[in-house]
Amino acid sequence: MVLPDISMTNYREAIIALTAHHRVPAVYPLRYFAASGGLMSYGTDVAEVFLRAAAYVNRILSPAICQCKHHGLPKLVTN
Repeated sequence: MVLPDISMTNYREAIIALTAHHRVPAVYPLRYFAASGGLMSYGTDVAEVFLRAAAYVNRILSPAICQCKHHGLPKLVTN
């Protein structure tokens, strides 16, 4: 099993080539390892994580944006 680390990602093609050359089955943490020629990947889909995060940000910010819209523009009042 290859761990999700930046050094593993940087050298993924070399790691995939070495595991294939030595006929070692390896499970990779991210989809692009398997797309680059690895045997299989098992882990979260990064694109789906970002989509879910965007949905949560939208749910958090939508009420705040709506409240600002209902107050109208600030007005200058002088005595």
